[in-house]
Amino acid sequence: MATGPLPPGAGSSSAPPGWLPPVPGWPAGGPEAPLSPAAVPRSLTAPLAASGPALATRPTAVPRIAAYLLDIGLATMLTFGVLRLVDVSPERLTALVLLLTFAGWAIVRVAGPMIAGESPGKRMLQLRTVDAAGAPIPTGTRALRELVIWLIYWVPLVSLVDAFVVERGERRSMRDRMAGTYVVHTSDGPASGGRAVAVLLLAVATLGVSWAGVRAVGNSSRQLEQGFVAGCVNGGLGSAECQCIFDQVSADLPRDRLVQADRDARLGRNMPPDVESAIRAAGQACIRVTGRPALPSAPA
Repeated sequence: MATGPLPPGAGSSSAPPGWLPPVPGWPAGGPEAPLSPAAVPRSLTAPLAASGPALATRPTAVPRIAAYLLDIGLATMLTFGVLRLVDVSPERLTALVLLLTFAGWAIVRVAGPMIAGESPGKRMLQLRTVDAAGAPIPTGTRALRELVIWLIYWVPLVSLVDAFVVERGERRSMRDRMAGTYVVHTSDGPASGGRAVAVLLLAVATLGVSWAGVRAVGNSSRQLEQGFVAGCVNGGLGSAECQCIFDQVSADLPRDRLVQADRDARLGRNMPPDVESAIRAAGQACIRVTGRPALPSAPA
């Protein structure tokens, strides 16, 4: 290829006044000569490991949301299962639900991956969580990501905002950025669109069933309390006194005993002696506080 004359001094090691100095390592023969590899800055040839796995290996928000919803649905199902086995008063139900949901999430997202490698939702959608080098994250990092940082997702609308964050730029959530992690496809590649839709529908169904179960437990507790207080008020006591009696009896007796006593009362049966004794003792204490006459003593 024909070229024009080189500027004065281009073939020498130093440039004349007014000319830019030659690039270090540039061959004396000018730009037509082969470029020495040693002359290329290291920053231009070094691998991009510091920026994490390739963007093409990172999923969009849709499969991540589907996996997230399925895992939270499974955690809520665990919560419902435990609530069926324990006695809980209505005023303590909300705190217990939050605590059990957090524990269920720890089982699904931290303990489960220690055994199976990933959570059920991510396994179904062929996703895994890795560090910047593409290696599986240690348990400590996973606990930080899924338990400590995850608490910010309890703030309303944070999850919705994070979904938009995932779709922008690096396809990393707020948890990923704070914990230094990445969510990528497994070696099997991305899951099909049909599978993502199926998992999303399964997640919605799981959340619906489990949440309905939790609400049923709460409604049962509230109905028991409301029925007791209403019957007590019909017996001539004030609502505050009746509420006081119910609170004390609930603290003294297992809830299943109160449920059984309520069922017996509806069927016209006699109240179990232990429940009757607890109600009478609570009544004496609560009425004494209000200044009403004491209840008559139970027959010996």
